[in-house]
Amino acid sequence: MSKKIVILPVFNEESTVVDVLNRLIPQVDTFIIVNDGSTDNSKQKIIEWKTHQTSPNIHFFSLKRNSGKGRVFWNCFCFLKHLLDTNQILPTDLIITIDADGQHKPENITSIVNYLEEKNLEFVITRRDFSIYPLYKKLGNKFLSTWASIVGRFNFNDIESGFRVFQAKVLSDVLPYYTGYRYSCEQEIGIIAAQLRIKMDNKYPVKVDTYVPGARFRDVFWVVLMGIIAFGRVKFKLVNKKFDWEMQEVPDF
Repeated sequence: MSKKIVILPVFNEESTVVDVLNRLIPQVDTFIIVNDGSTDNSKQKIIEWKTHQTSPNIHFFSLKRNSGKGRVFWNCFCFLKHLLDTNQILPTDLIITIDADGQHKPENITSIVNYLEEKNLEFVITRRDFSIYPLYKKLGNKFLSTWASIVGRFNFNDIESGFRVFQAKVLSDVLPYYTGYRYSCEQEIGIIAAQLRIKMDNKYPVKVDTYVPGARFRDVFWVVLMGIIAFGRVKFKLVNKKFDWEMQEVPDF
């Protein structure tokens, strides 16, 4: 049976992170939690939560400065590649990415995993219900998804969804081309995976009960630019040579 490993980036989520972590406990086997330079009480909240857990498979890392979600994923992917290369996890184990702000429901993980297995997929990007989102957010996501579909030659319905499940072996294919710049991670990873013809789906619907504003208009420019760079890196085989993570694991107290 595949092990389920969750990646949880955290930046100033003191009001929601413990609830998300508690709801993840019955859904996953291993936690990779990264405090991305939070200036609120998120780090202490996670430390307190971790001291009450008995599972040895909780890895809590902390960065001194905010580096952006893309860079957090770079660090986590390099760490997971190390686990994969040293046979501590298997190629068929499942990596789950989810936000710490409470907009995603951890309870959906089991059904998404079942969907991936039933469809014989390697990668599932969920499709969010945008009914509670403002118009500009809907239009922005439509633009970015259409753009990614053209570049990646794959029909994306919600390229920016951060709620994803993929097999660990996908890392070996995607990571060599991934830059992890700022907040372009979803677009980069999606376009790279599409170009590499990874068995992928962006149709699984998930309901969102809470809208959390985040990306700014200028971020769209960087997302599009990094999509172009991702396309070029795959096309011209421009690969990363080093896979070193920069984060430090927080010791138990």
